[in-house]
Amino acid sequence: MEQNCIKTNIYYNEKLCENSAEVPIDIEFSLPDYCPDISKILKCRAVSRISSKNINGNNVVIDGTITINLLYSNEESYIFSYEYQYPFNKSFNYDGEINECNICCKSKCEYVNCRAISGRKLEIHGAASLQCNIIKKNKTEVISDIDNKGIEINRLFLPATLPVGNTDKYLLIEEEIEVGNGQPPIRSILRYDSKCCISEVKIINDKVVVSGEIYLPILYCSDTDSSLQSLKPRIPFSQIIEMPGINDGCKCNTKAEIAFIELKLRNTPSGEATSILANIKVLISCEAICENDIAVISDAYSKKNRLNLSKKDIDINKIIANISETSNLKYDTELTDEVKNIVDLWCDIREVHTKIANNKICIFGDLVVGVIYLNNQDLPMFCERIFDFSYEEEVNQNGCKCDPQIEVSSIGYFLTGASTVEIRIDIKVNAAVYECCSMPLIVDYKVEEKKTCENNCAMLIYYPSVGENIWEIAKQFNSSKEEIKKINSVKEDVISDKQMLLIPIS
Repeated sequence: MEQNCIKTNIYYNEKLCENSAEVPIDIEFSLPDYCPDISKILKCRAVSRISSKNINGNNVVIDGTITINLLYSNEESYIFSYEYQYPFNKSFNYDGEINECNICCKSKCEYVNCRAISGRKLEIHGAASLQCNIIKKNKTEVISDIDNKGIEINRLFLPATLPVGNTDKYLLIEEEIEVGNGQPPIRSILRYDSKCCISEVKIINDKVVVSGEIYLPILYCSDTDSSLQSLKPRIPFSQIIEMPGINDGCKCNTKAEIAFIELKLRNTPSGEATSILANIKVLISCEAICENDIAVISDAYSKKNRLNLSKKDIDINKIIANISETSNLKYDTELTDEVKNIVDLWCDIREVHTKIANNKICIFGDLVVGVIYLNNQDLPMFCERIFDFSYEEEVNQNGCKCDPQIEVSSIGYFLTGASTVEIRIDIKVNAAVYECCSMPLIVDYKVEEKKTCENNCAMLIYYPSVGENIWEIAKQFNSSKEEIKKINSVKEDVISDKQMLLIPIS
């Protein structure tokens, strides 16, 4: 029997593999000559960043740097710092073609321990985690219509999506940051943070325009009286990403992260450092998905012959919401000593989890807040506190997924007592919410002409249960769904009350 059918291509992103690895941190180094001896370690922080990712044959090669910042005090109780760059390289092998694939990577420092072997020598141990996913844009040809009067088909419109592409683009930024009016020149940079927050994403003529800012708080030691000063610049950025095929009906999941940062002091002709040159490398990742609802066949059978169907499970991911919000958080905490002056504070995001239930998405996790302050004896003290945070957003349905990007956009404080402080943190929540489903679709069929469906009667009486689907009933008896509905004056596809059905047999 000749098979007359119409086929349609369905495009989807397929995760070929998911790799994870641990990057060990085992370092032993001595302070350079210009650094004084260590009397007390205040804090050792480590930040892991991926600077590049490349495909070499069947290998994915990832290069990155773990930046270790040591804050300590000398015997005179002055605060100093030293930054150490620890490069790493990791390769993942995949047994297949990956040249046209997109590589999605994440790196995070899990823990770091620091020990002073002597006043100038340190031993650091820790580990960073590395995740690498290989994503490929695939297509599958499915049957959308069958031109055969003897075959019953269950047609539906699939809320499918068309993945336009995954694009990574690096943006290089060079910015000169000057000290404020009335602030003293810089002797040395003690500590800095770098957070990248997206504020706007626009789609214009096959392009995605991404705008945002880099939050770069800097703590430095002055060159005049060794006092501690702070700078809080915000560096704007904007980048155009070419993405052919994207239009106003598409939605984007866009993220930005710091891939590399270097700060250098800039001296005036008189020798004073009154500005800092920041060289920053930003990785912008954009996944674009367009709505492309198509007609497909979810099931079919023959009223006369046995019908063999070949099906394939297709994963459909559809962006149903884009979240770009700022959440204001407040925490009250008590420090270990009475506070004369807070020198510096920062916030790191330790854990982020998501939970979707009751048409709500909840993003929650832990914030680690570090505080350096002077007590009443002018001795530098360090205190670390862990706080919970949560953010909720309404979504239209359950069965979704979300991979949020959370960044601290600002942090401040108010002293509320001799040793108590109110900490205020603004976090930027950037997330795409996906509706996910897996559906078996027909990719091929075969009518077995020698195997017939024998029936010895023209009409059957059937007593369905409430909730039964008329399509399933028709398929069971090799009848027609539409004829069953017409003979029994039934309008709905699902049986809603107890009744008797007449089943016509062809």
